[in-house]
Amino acid sequence: NTNIIYVATTEHEATIGVGIYKSIDAGKTWEEVNHGLDDLSVGAIAIHPENTPLLLAATHNGLYKSTNGGQSWKRTSNLSSFDVEYVMQNPNIVYASTNDGVLKSRDFGDTWHKVNYGLPAGEGQGIGVSIDGNVIYTAVKWHGVYVARIKPVDAIEPVSVITNRGFEYAMGLSTRESDLSRREEDKEEKPNFFRQIINFFKELVS
Repeated sequence: NTNIIYVATTEHEATIGVGIYKSIDAGKTWEEVNHGLDDLSVGAIAIHPENTPLLLAATHNGLYKSTNGGQSWKRTSNLSSFDVEYVMQNPNIVYASTNDGVLKSRDFGDTWHKVNYGLPAGEGQGIGVSIDGNVIYTAVKWHGVYVARIKPVDAIEPVSVITNRGFEYAMGLSTRESDLSRREEDKEEKPNFFRQIINFFKELVS
């Protein structure tokens, strides 16, 4: 239903955030939908594409979920969050960028667990996920952009590191082999993040 629109407000665009607004008539009228939100500075909203009353909101006070189109919200993580994004081919899988690394959910935000392997400590600035969920990008303040691959892919020249666990870091800074292969857990559950460099983006557009 393209007539339904949600807008998140945040202190980054104004002096203060005033929460989330919803329109059901393509933006002609708006109403506040903030009941249950403890923080009205909302960095991002995610709408479940197959069950649109399900919403997630990333705020400084944590991650919130609504099951009724924003009429009420419940906090499901108390980690300060800047961004949240689902996997398009499996929208129940969600990643969030927080002040303590990356969180992953398999139930559209009911529960979360950390997937920080290879990430430095620092404030998360954003998250990006490929359509199939096999590549995750995240930005860490003062450190740069990091990428994790959770499924084997073809090597990309000139720089690539591939391990026996199926992770590959392409066109980036090298890392210690012990950091790449020390964990034997399920690689989908434990993506390793490694730092991307500007040359990666230059290669994409050249």
